[in-house]
Amino acid sequence: MNLRQRQPREEDPAYLAYVRGLPCLICRRPGSDPAHLRTGARQYDKPHTGMGEKPSDCWVLPLCRTHHDDQHRLRRTHE
Repeated sequence: MNLRQRQPREEDPAYLAYVRGLPCLICRRPGSDPAHLRTGARQYDKPHTGMGEKPSDCWVLPLCRTHHDDQHRLRRTHE
């Protein structure tokens, strides 16, 4: 099965590097992973990102590895 993005994904390696230097938003631990947000937000013109898609790099939050893993685990339990 070949899944395609609905819209072209915007990549920004410099921004991801910046986010990696920020502390985790939850526990303030240094050294974060850029955690992509999939939920849509109409007021910010952010579309919902479905399965097999990855949001553009502008839609990331700094989360430590533990909280990034929690984000993925929680998402799977709510699908």
